[in-house]
Amino acid sequence: MLKLNGEVTHSAAFVKADEYNSQHYTVVFNLFIFMQIFNLLNCRKIDQYNFFDGIHKNLVYLVVWIGIVLMQIVLGMYGGVFFSV
Repeated sequence: MLKLNGEVTHSAAFVKADEYNSQHYTVVFNLFIFMQIFNLLNCRKIDQYNFFDGIHKNLVYLVVWIGIVLMQIVLGMYGGVFFSV
């Protein structure tokens, strides 16, 4: 949608640009979410470099972490259908 002198004009080129922007914003948002998911791993062990050490001992943490990752993937791929985006 382009606004010129107070009038709104529509063009196929602008619609494709809007679709591209929507995909771009989705990628940026998902990148932000996956950085936060990686941060969940980093925050496990503050005083050690190996944050994977002992991760298999905390089953609740693993279930929550894997659930977040799977939901993010599913909502990123099919969320537009559910949320009318």
